[in-house]
Amino acid sequence: MKLKNHLGEIFELRIEKYHLELSDIEFKLFNSDWLEVKISIKTKNGIFSKPLDCFLIEDLERISDWISGIEHKTTKKKLYFVDSHLVFMRTKRNNVPFIKVIYYFTESDFVSWDLEINKANELEFKNKIQQDLKVYPCRCGMEHNYDKV
Repeated sequence: MKLKNHLGEIFELRIEKYHLELSDIEFKLFNSDWLEVKISIKTKNGIFSKPLDCFLIEDLERISDWISGIEHKTTKKKLYFVDSHLVFMRTKRNNVPFIKVIYYFTESDFVSWDLEINKANELEFKNKIQQDLKVYPCRCGMEHNYDKV
């Protein structure tokens, strides 16, 4: 998933592969949906790129649901992940709503990327996630019963 904002800054969650080959997994329910993902944020200050410690197919589904919740005004302000360095949040600047993606190195040191919330951007964001989910579908065979955000 690669997106460009109104400033030409780029945010990318690039799925490189499933963390484990299906044939190597003894307990498919627990380990089959773990992905190797690299986050990249390119701003006027430079490029930040790093592999995420833990990212699951379920996380892609949660992002998509969170974005849908923004559209329907039912989403929580922040979306957290197992990799605690990564946070998505809703924010406003001059009454313009934004999605802010933040990667924390420490509590006071971070890199962020903003995307204005509008119908076109929401649709593009969700479509990119759906494209990734087609390439990397759930392999655990169970319904993901997380709290809808």
